[in-house]
Amino acid sequence: SAMSNELRWAFWAAKESAYKLMRRMDRSIFFSPQAFSVRLEEDAFGYFGSVAFAEDFFPVRIARIVPQAGAASGVALHAMCTLRALAANSWFAGVAEIETLRDAQELALSASVAVRRLAQRTAAKMFQIDPTRIRVERDEDRVPYFDCADADLDVSLSLAHHGRFVAFSCTAPTLNLVDGRAA
Repeated sequence: SAMSNELRWAFWAAKESAYKLMRRMDRSIFFSPQAFSVRLEEDAFGYFGSVAFAEDFFPVRIARIVPQAGAASGVALHAMCTLRALAANSWFAGVAEIETLRDAQELALSASVAVRRLAQRTAAKMFQIDPTRIRVERDEDRVPYFDCADADLDVSLSLAHHGRFVAFSCTAPTLNLVDGRAA
């Protein structure tokens, strides 16, 4: 491939995304890259294909994120693996450079705080919830979830960070609203 470095990272991202999905269903699974087989095709947005694990196949979409003008050079890849092909409105995601999420008074921002801030702010807009009323927490198995004062958000949430980029993916929620603001 003329883009061998990017393609290598696309394969890795697909495997890691499938592992995160499988780990949600079976906590006994451990990451072994050779256990995941990836088939990818390229399109204008990045890559798409499938990941095989044992006897199962999972659709994967890898978005190519090109930095905005004025940003440092390079491309980010954001992989989303699902149990089945999902309609465009059944999930949402976000990718950002850490620096763009730093508040004016902060000297630095960790990747962990930045990715949670991105997920929180994006979810608050999507659900029309006050951003101070939604947080990203982790359960006893370190799986992230939204803790929201106004709604029970039944979603699958995944966080990722590498280098100067952070990203998240989230399934569309089934909401039990307290205040009726979100659709």
